[in-house]
Amino acid sequence: MDPVIRPNPSLSIVVPAYNEIDNVANVCSRIAAVLSDTGIADWELIFSVDPSSDGTEDAIRRLAEDEPRIKLIRFSRKVGQPAATIAGMAATTKDACIVIDCDLQDPPELITDLVRGFREGYDVVYAQRRTREGETAIKRAVASLGYTVIGKISEV
Repeated sequence: MDPVIRPNPSLSIVVPAYNEIDNVANVCSRIAAVLSDTGIADWELIFSVDPSSDGTEDAIRRLAEDEPRIKLIRFSRKVGQPAATIAGMAATTKDACIVIDCDLQDPPELITDLVRGFREGYDVVYAQRRTREGETAIKRAVASLGYTVIGKISEV
């Protein structure tokens, strides 16, 4: 079967966040710049936020006043990053979804490569870190185990 070429997909970006006031504006501007470079005009940026004590939600609301494609999901209690990610993904309305952390450990500029793979017809496109410099041995081992499990249970 030939792959389905998707020349101009719409895109949802899900950003789980907790106490990220210092990163919210930067992640928004970098993602918007990347999406502009890719030519994607139909997008939404969904922040899925655990209740934060630093004003993260207010910062997102201020950004959303100027950019209606920015959306906020706020939980009444702390649910954690995995649940926040799933809730954000469930709220998407576009052709494709990308999840990116608000702390910018994974650069938004990688979105260009992910979109390229989706446009070429791949249903699942993901990024994997090549190096884990500065991380503890335990964190590297857990990440390695996670990728191993994903590799065994998926068709990726």
